[in-house]
Amino acid sequence: MALKDLRFEVPFHVAFEKGLVLVGEIEPDTEYNQNRNAPARQKVDPVTGLRQWKATATNPAETNPKKSSIQVIFLADVAPVPSTPEVLPGMRSIVLENVTLQP
Repeated sequence: MALKDLRFEVPFHVAFEKGLVLVGEIEPDTEYNQNRNAPARQKVDPVTGLRQWKATATNPAETNPKKSSIQVIFLADVAPVPSTPEVLPGMRSIVLENVTLQP
């Protein structure tokens, strides 16, 4: 039985015990299109109907370098804007609200 669109709520501090570091900017999560000249279409979450935004983040608690960077998908009508200052150019510590995990 496929559990498509099944999501689990998880407290941020449980999922990321040492926090999370945003690397770079949050940008629209766009659909793939073979035609490079076609305008990009932003993905929409099928459950909530909200636009999808994506960013790369690093989990400082993960010791395996291949698993320490993850892609985070944000669901919002407008682009999320981090409120924390940069600790290094292009890097900032972030705390996420309403975290859900999807297998």
